[in-house]
Amino acid sequence: YPYKEGVQQLYNRLDAAQKETSEGKSVYLALNPPTVVKAGEEAVDADMYDLEGKVHHLAEFRGKYVLLDFWSRGCGPCLMAQPELEELAEKFRDSLHVISISLEVSEKGWKEAIRDLKGIQLCDFKGEGGLIASYGFDGIPKFVVIGPDGKILDKWTGYGKGIFEARLKKLCKIYDGENK
Repeated sequence: YPYKEGVQQLYNRLDAAQKETSEGKSVYLALNPPTVVKAGEEAVDADMYDLEGKVHHLAEFRGKYVLLDFWSRGCGPCLMAQPELEELAEKFRDSLHVISISLEVSEKGWKEAIRDLKGIQLCDFKGEGGLIASYGFDGIPKFVVIGPDGKILDKWTGYGKGIFEARLKKLCKIYDGENK
């Protein structure tokens, strides 16, 4: 954008503490946008944490299909999708991992947000500048389908009842011969 050089100069004048604020991180991300992966490319991985603080990576889930669900507790459609995601995870537990990744930046906020949720709940605590940025942050809920080989099959933003089954039938071999 036309003012990038000036903004970069201003950013460089910030001290380390200012660069670590959410505003500082947003400016850094605007100046240094991540490469956004596309369908057919290798899934991007990152350190993500569970409730016990254990680090997880997407590579752990290879061999099955993976549905990533990027969400936030302040997003109505994100919360509306949770029951359907839980049902999907149970129905296809032998062939599909449903992984919900919160965009929370504080551990306390994240733990409050997932208190009543089931399934695989992870967080990188980087908000919009975390793992979701590599998949193209254009709103939430954001969903990414990854094949057993670790390649991205599809990604989309937005939720409507029945969207998962409609998309997964076209992409995954988990519907007893109903798809490719």
